[in-house]
Amino acid sequence: MLCISCGFCCKTMSPINGGYCPLLLVKGSETGDIYYCSDYNNRPEQCKNHSMPAKVCPIGKETLKLINDNLLNKRIKDIHNVLISEFGYGIF
Repeated sequence: MLCISCGFCCKTMSPINGGYCPLLLVKGSETGDIYYCSDYNNRPEQCKNHSMPAKVCPIGKETLKLINDNLLNKRIKDIHNVLISEFGYGIF
């Protein structure tokens, strides 16, 4: 399942401390704030591997009100671009 970086899980149930993740960074985008880990390569396993019977996180889609494929595709590109600018690689 693809996480769309809405921040819900990072702000409420971090595997590090059970609440707001101390490694959480945020960057604004056209599709809403993008939440991501300051240590992206070494983030906890629970943050890397999501298991849910969906291609894209339904919590993120609801939180961000991504009501159609065009908005969802734009969001994925925004996440990719933030990761490239911060770490030199994206999600593709």
